[in-house]
This record gives sequence, C-alpha cells and structure tokens, in this order.
Amino acid sequence: MFGTSATAAAAAASATTTTHPLAWPAPTFSYDVHVYFDHTSPKDVESATQLRERIIKEFGHFEDLRVFQMHKKPLGPHPTGMFECDFRDPQIFGHIVPWLQIHHGSHSVLVHPRTGFPLREHTENAIWMGEKQALVMKYLPETDGQQH
Repeated sequence: MFGTSATAAAAAASATTTTHPLAWPAPTFSYDVHVYFDHTSPKDVESATQLRERIIKEFGHFEDLRVFQMHKKPLGPHPTGMFECDFRDPQIFGHIVPWLQIHHGSHSVLVHPRTGFPLREHTENAIWMGEKQALVMKYLPETDGQQH
C-alpha cells in the first residue's frame, strides 16, 4: 500500500483544487498540434476529417483554440496530409492533449511548443503520439526571425 487513506484523501482533494498554469514557461508562447493522415487513402482522409470534427465538437467552446483546414497533400515540413490546431491558453493543453492520446486512432500526432525556434520545436521539444513521422527538415529554420 502506498499510503494511508488520509494521505489518499488529501491527495484526491489536492488534485481537485489544482489549477492549470496561467502562462507558458519562457520562451513558449503557444502550442501547435498536427494530426497526420495518408492523403492518398480516402479511408484515412475520412477518418482524419471525422477526428477533426470531433475536436471541434469537444473543444470548440475554447475561444483560443483554432482548428485549421485539412491539407490533403504534404505542406512544408509535414510529409503527408495533416490538419493543425493551435492555442495560446495553457489550460487548453490539459484538455486536448490527454483527449488526443486516447482518441487519435491510427493517426500520428505531433504536439510542439511555439518558441520562435522552429527546428528545435519540431524535433527535440516535440511530443509524438502514434508513429513518428519523418519531417522534411529543410523547411525548419533555426529561428523564425521574429521577437515574441
């Protein structure tokens, strides 16, 4: 046993009163989520379309969540079809990322911070669900050249 019932009760009470962070740790200013699909497979395109619609249904009430269009061909560093979500509000991360861990199905998902350093964001700071995709690195500069 890992503790007394009083310890477990205190931990449960603490978990219910814990709040999400109100700001990202520097230099992060937002997060991107990329959901990949085989753009040559009608079945996979349909599955990704349904997942995108579920994300909008489940999380569309978050004002800060943007869910972008389906890209049915490779785009930039993304080697296959994908759609993207982004958000600046840290509270959204705690809702959408765990949900995607359970519901991404056969789709690979890349979650990464936005820091102004695209290469690092998409590689060493990336979180992958499902099969990791081989990104096209020539499209990922060291820095985006902007001050955030």
